[in-house]
Amino acid sequence: MCDAAGAAAGGEDRRQGSRELKTLTAERVRIVNRIKGLLFAQRVSSYAPLRRDRRAELEQLRTGDGRPLPPHLKRQIVREIDRLELLLEHIKVVKV
Repeated sequence: MCDAAGAAAGGEDRRQGSRELKTLTAERVRIVNRIKGLLFAQRVSSYAPLRRDRRAELEQLRTGDGRPLPPHLKRQIVREIDRLELLLEHIKVVKV
């Protein structure tokens, strides 16, 4: 038998999950925009951080004038990708 308190708790759990998903999604957007912004400053606009091959694609990137990405920039983007991948795992868990 389902009581009113149990139904209310179930509704709150769904709302909490929805709020958490919204927060995680906003953070994902922030990280993706940060990566794209860092690359845009080097005149790179074709990179898609949400693709599965994001790390391999990053290794192939060149600046707008054909030079390899500066090492410090590449390290910074790799750290952002690490955060992004962790966040994507959290989003998967919350969606289940």
